Amino acid sequence: MKRVGNLPGPAPQLDLFGDDRPRTIVDTPAWPDLPAETRATLTGLMARLIIEHADGSRAGSTREAGHDL
Repeated sequence: MKRVGNLPGPAPQLDLFGDDRPRTIVDTPAWPDLPAETRATLTGLMARLIIEHADGSRAGSTREAGHDL
């Protein structure tokens, strides 16, 4: 696999809740830079989200039928 040296860095993140602060774009933190507790919480939440989505996507599921267009 060939690695390209000019890959972009982390995607910029907009400050959506800073009405009284200057609007700036900040870099998102790298995964290893996050505290271990935060990584564990995010991993658990993502796993739960994926499992709940998979459960709701099964044939015959009426759980999200109201959201169909």
